Amino acid sequence: MNDAKPVLINSVSGLRGIVGSSLTVENAMQFACVTGRLLADLSTESKGSIHKTIVIARDSRPSGPLLNHAVSAGLMAMGLDVIEAGIASTPTVGVLVRQLKTIGAIQITASHNPREWNGMKVFSSDGRVLTADLANKLSNHFSHLTTGKDCLQPFWSPVDELGITTDYTDPHQPHLDLLLDTINPECFQQHSLHVVLDSNHGVGSILGTRLLEQFGCRVTCLGQEPDGDFSHPPEPLEPHLRDLCRVVSEQQADVGFALDPDGDRLAVVDNKGHYIGEEYTLALAVDHLLSRNKGSVVTNVSTTQAIDDIARKYDCPCFRTKVGEAHVAERMIMESALVGGEGNGGVIDPRVGLVRDGFIAMGIILDRLQADSQTLHDWVEGLPQYHMVKDKVEMDTDLVDSLFKNLKKDLLPISIDQTDGYRFQWDRAWVHIRPSNTEAIVRVLAEAPTRTEAQRLTSQAKSILLERKNCG
Repeated sequence: MNDAKPVLINSVSGLRGIVGSSLTVENAMQFACVTGRLLADLSTESKGSIHKTIVIARDSRPSGPLLNHAVSAGLMAMGLDVIEAGIASTPTVGVLVRQLKTIGAIQITASHNPREWNGMKVFSSDGRVLTADLANKLSNHFSHLTTGKDCLQPFWSPVDELGITTDYTDPHQPHLDLLLDTINPECFQQHSLHVVLDSNHGVGSILGTRLLEQFGCRVTCLGQEPDGDFSHPPEPLEPHLRDLCRVVSEQQADVGFALDPDGDRLAVVDNKGHYIGEEYTLALAVDHLLSRNKGSVVTNVSTTQAIDDIARKYDCPCFRTKVGEAHVAERMIMESALVGGEGNGGVIDPRVGLVRDGFIAMGIILDRLQADSQTLHDWVEGLPQYHMVKDKVEMDTDLVDSLFKNLKKDLLPISIDQTDGYRFQWDRAWVHIRPSNTEAIVRVLAEAPTRTEAQRLTSQAKSILLERKNCG
């Protein structure tokens, strides 16, 4: 019997836990209070004393309304006004922050975690997730509060200065308008594409269906009701999307799309019902956008090197960052990048926002399909082909640095990238060894032209780590 205490994950990605166990109404309210104070302080520093309003939205999980009330209460107690957006996608929240000129937002979501999980992701006033520095600051403040090293009571507002709430009736429309301004629906008039959309009872069906219909697509939607009653495990991986693959094949659709519960990640199925996967979502977007305009690309060090190959084909630079949306977005600003994202199906298009966005990813892919007689299967076949294997080792993450010399000697790489852990690079293969920020595990990822080679690299790296772990 496993008697381990459920863990509340408090990291640079926000707060996440099992509702009613590690994530409670009390700590959700505490997190909202700390977030409200941080965002209010930031707005005062940058703009002086202004009226302070924060957007709250949530994915479709059944625990969403409960946590929404707790978060709203915490913010109002701090004297902040709240705009309630209801069920809306994570990228939609970024659009709302900018449109409504709020000091930030809290999105209540556990992304791809199972149904019993929930969490909170924080946006700053520029409509993107907090930078790593600010996220660390927020995480530390919350830790101090929950361990009794800090007290929020003096910051609570007097009764006549408490915040108020207002409802935003259609949070999806501003995001839809921006998407349609970016991908012109008039271009789709000559082709009526058949799309199968698997929203898995997440938020994706609401905006996704409206967007696809504006593009003139014939839409078959799986898991359309956004009630959080997931039909399959929520992470859009191949074993979870067999029904989508089957429906695309049986109905001879042009493409199948699968969104995660909060709509910021997209997996793709081709017209033959073959799972393309999350890694190649960004590759497809980069290939199409660079074919239209030259510009730089930003992704993290764990994403497929097909991105580098595609950028090289168009004579465009590709920059690599630490793993995490915040790191990618920060570098995109620095490089004035045309496109960026991560290999988890997250495409970032600055024309819409500096947030991973499954909806703009759909639009970019459809834009290519309607303009080209080539099928999606043939398009993918023409991209650089790699296979990735992902694994992990349960061990003290501090041991990784001490193993660097062993790894370097045994793996004999051409080059080593230490942006985030250690990425050992060969001509057309790499292995990335990265300590987790949230768990006592070390992630091991490898990519090569064949799955056999990728598996060999993963196994070799794991054996070195396990040998050290067992000796320790």
